[in-house]
Amino acid sequence: EPVIEIPEDRGDPLTLVQIARREQDDANALARRTNEPYHAYDRVWCAFDVDEHDKRRFNDAKQIAASNGIELAISNPCIELWLLLHFRENPGEHHRHHLQKMMREFVTNYDKHVDSQLIAGYDKAVARAQRLDHEATEQGEPGRNPTTSIYVLTEAIRWGS
Repeated sequence: EPVIEIPEDRGDPLTLVQIARREQDDANALARRTNEPYHAYDRVWCAFDVDEHDKRRFNDAKQIAASNGIELAISNPCIELWLLLHFRENPGEHHRHHLQKMMREFVTNYDKHVDSQLIAGYDKAVARAQRLDHEATEQGEPGRNPTTSIYVLTEAIRWGS
């Protein structure tokens, strides 16, 4: 069964990748120091939105992640896209504020926190997200608005891969 550690730190994509890299380096150093390989992480992930982050810092985050074996789960424009896919088909290209408003149609008083309301729609959300990713890639625009790869992370957790 996977053990998941989530740092308390928050920030823009570059900050998150830097934190993940530091955590990864610390775990690897501990594994070497103690000669106990189980201290090292099998996989390191960063999940974040595209939102309105600085494009240069966003691209730097992707490059540093790739160079350090850090996997990314990115939602464009925001996490609400992934959440909405639990309830409905592709909402189309929208600004994050509109998607947040749309979430309130499904989750009363939505404020970036959800609970078991998503469970029933999980498999549909995965299929819908895969379809969005496939369509964007086929049209030569991987990662465009709307796409989300959060499902890749959740499936890795679900199946322990």
